[in-house]
Amino acid sequence: MAHTFEAQIGARGRIVLPAELRARHRWRQGERLRLIEDEDGTVHVMSVEEALERAKGLYAHLKPPGVSVVDEFLAERRAEATAE
Repeated sequence: MAHTFEAQIGARGRIVLPAELRARHRWRQGERLRLIEDEDGTVHVMSVEEALERAKGLYAHLKPPGVSVVDEFLAERRAEATAE
C-alpha cells in the first residue's frame, strides 16, 4: 500500500520531511539522502546506504551461486604476491 506525505519547499530550497516518514525509514538529522529521478519524472528518496544496497542487487545476478567474491579477490591477490 502506498503512503502519501506532503512537504513544503522552504528557504534556500530546503524540504522538511514529515516525522512519520523519517521515523519509518530511520532517517536521522545529518543523514545523506539520495534523490533519484526516473525518466517519467517520478522522484525516489532513499538513504545513501539504501541506494548502495539497491545497486548491489542490480549486479547480484553476475555472481555465480556459491562463489564468494571476497575469497576470489583474496586468492587473486595472493597469487599476484607469490608471482612477485
